[in-house]
Amino acid sequence: MSTKRGALKKLVDNTVYECPSCDERLLGAYGCEGLQPLVRKLGLGIDHESEIVLITGLLALAPGVGR
Repeated sequence: MSTKRGALKKLVDNTVYECPSCDERLLGAYGCEGLQPLVRKLGLGIDHESEIVLITGLLALAPGVGR
């Protein structure tokens, strides 16, 4: 796998999507279990203790960041 392709895969794997019908957040997946193929892209995130969290949300909690 090329370096560019590998970087793109990592980016997609760490992108948070949200289903507009059930509000389920998905990490690196394009559809929810309700078979809803049209999801909204929210941004980069991580799976933290079984909860999908946006990086921007974590940064907002960090003291002195973005202020």
